[in-house]
Amino acid sequence: YAFGLKGGNYAFVQPFIDINQPISESFRFRFTGEFTQHNHTIEVLNTKRYNLNPSIIWANESSTLTLQGKYSKWQQQDYQGLPATGTVAGDFMINPRLFIGPADIGDSQSELGSIWGTFEHQLNEHWAIVAKARYVYSLHDTITQGIMGEDFDFGADTPLSAENLALMGYPFQEHSWGLGSNELYQQSDEITFQLYSTVFFDFKNSQHTVLTGGDFSQFNEVAFLDFNALPIAVTDLTQPEFLPYSAPGEREQNQFTRNTTYGGYIQLQSTFYERLHLLTALRVGHVDSDYKNTTPGFEFTTDASSTRFLPNVGAVFDLTDEYAFFIHYSQGMRAQNGVNFVSTPKPELSEQFEFGLKFDSAEQLTGQLALYRINKTNIAITDFSDPQLRATTAGQQHSQGVESNISWQVSEDFKLLATYAFTDARFSDSLIVAKGNHLPGVPEHSGRVWLNYAFPEGLLNGLSIGAGLYAQSSVYLENNNLFRSEAFYSMDAAIAYRYDRYKFGLAVKNLTDNHYYQRLNYFGTRTMPAQGTEVFVTGTITF
Repeated sequence: YAFGLKGGNYAFVQPFIDINQPISESFRFRFTGEFTQHNHTIEVLNTKRYNLNPSIIWANESSTLTLQGKYSKWQQQDYQGLPATGTVAGDFMINPRLFIGPADIGDSQSELGSIWGTFEHQLNEHWAIVAKARYVYSLHDTITQGIMGEDFDFGADTPLSAENLALMGYPFQEHSWGLGSNELYQQSDEITFQLYSTVFFDFKNSQHTVLTGGDFSQFNEVAFLDFNALPIAVTDLTQPEFLPYSAPGEREQNQFTRNTTYGGYIQLQSTFYERLHLLTALRVGHVDSDYKNTTPGFEFTTDASSTRFLPNVGAVFDLTDEYAFFIHYSQGMRAQNGVNFVSTPKPELSEQFEFGLKFDSAEQLTGQLALYRINKTNIAITDFSDPQLRATTAGQQHSQGVESNISWQVSEDFKLLATYAFTDARFSDSLIVAKGNHLPGVPEHSGRVWLNYAFPEGLLNGLSIGAGLYAQSSVYLENNNLFRSEAFYSMDAAIAYRYDRYKFGLAVKNLTDNHYYQRLNYFGTRTMPAQGTEVFVTGTITF
């Protein structure tokens, strides 16, 4: 059993519990849960959420049945961020702590419940079967008093011009955005089944595992998006005044999506002479998407072209006992959902290639270096020729780069962790923006360093201290690459002490209280300020 409490500034409170209890020789039960409540530097924002996670395992000599559940709920006023002009651009400044919308607006909420089970049975020393099933339910209800920028753009990068203000019958005032009420409601459920068998056998100087199986998944969603097509008022965001929130529509569910995915696969994993490890797999997958929107009155269904052969091949070669080279290629396919389409949506396709080096030197210096490229096609993008600005599955993107991480156990008590990533992510077509534009929100350079020291003996035995730094380069805010957020770094530190059944911790995030803006993916582009220095104290008792 473990019970604990975490507290911090901004009225952060988080009690948590972990019960891990054998019921009998065959049954084991575990339950974890937590409740969180905290405020933010953003005006009026208050978050409440909780997570409950029960699980039970039954096992005998040849079989294991695992049942797991999850229920979580989140409530908070929906934060839509701030526009680029007035934060990272422009000749005026919006209060970085501003919450756009009336202070008494109701909470948005998100709810998720799921249960899944896994049954494993070992038929003999060479053959095993596994069956899995999962059910997931989710609900999202988001309400905002949203802003509209020039050309009545919901991304709202720039304020309304004098011409557009006059067109709507408003006198000119600087730093003004339009206001309108929005509500997005989504309710979905998904059921998934998977059955496969594994066969293990040796042949001369090689070991092999053959996996064959199939899966089926069905996702159903009902949704609506209500909004004011034109502003119902305007406000100067440097001196804002907001209207009371009122529902912008009838709250009638008018978008219905059903995605059905099924397929079969076979996989061979082999090791030759204990040094060459090969993976060869092929999946035959099919995606059916049925989409219906009752408001304009149209319905689409995918055709047989949504069946594809998807390969997955890879190899690892142990150059020495400490160094290994790896290479991997795979293709993927997934259904589209949560978007209002112009025509029959095609499944999104992906292709990935990577290779690199892994190392483990005397269990003291470990890590890897990987180079990769990912191509995506049939991405849902806005069709600007459509009067309703619905989406079509025609976008193309690619990303390529380098990822590395290293763990260095300098001594028995001193450890260093470091990561670095270079990412070049761009549009591969010119359907919505110029070909070669960077994908928004993806930093070219990012990395982290963390040092940790645990005192080995004496009065300080049980005490550990750590400190680290995260840094990333600036990112574009939107597809047109007109605005960028700032590059930034953040320093963190932590102290922990363990004595018998008790553990205490102190953690500080953004130790130097750096102030910067990050990208917030809200209608494709917005910014949000850094939270500032956060201090957390944790106490746990285990018995």
